[in-house]
Amino acid sequence: MKRVINYFNVLLGCLIVAVTINLVLIPNEVLTFGIDGLACILHFVTHVNPAFNMLLLNLMVVLAASLFLDRNVLKVYLLPAILIPLCVFITGASDVMSGVQGRRIKGIVIVVKIIGKFVINNYFC
Repeated sequence: MKRVINYFNVLLGCLIVAVTINLVLIPNEVLTFGIDGLACILHFVTHVNPAFNMLLLNLMVVLAASLFLDRNVLKVYLLPAILIPLCVFITGASDVMSGVQGRRIKGIVIVVKIIGKFVINNYFC
């Protein structure tokens, strides 16, 4: 059960990062540090989907890290390295609050709230 909660927390964190990128960083042309910031810079310059940029940059980092780090450390990094770009793509990188994308975001937020209430009630009670 603890492992499921850990995976859920990773997924929830990836969704929070993705929604932040799509609702705050990209529309306001704000940059952050790390892979996300580099992906946003590439998006602003080339207009390529930031999820694609993040995935490519994350895979390059994982390949470079595989030369120096243990496999157990790589396994911990690999899940968020794939989930964050996937969540950014799902939550929509452009025109987030309009049309189908806005409904998709609202649906994801509702599902996260329902699951969050279930996990919090069962975890702390």
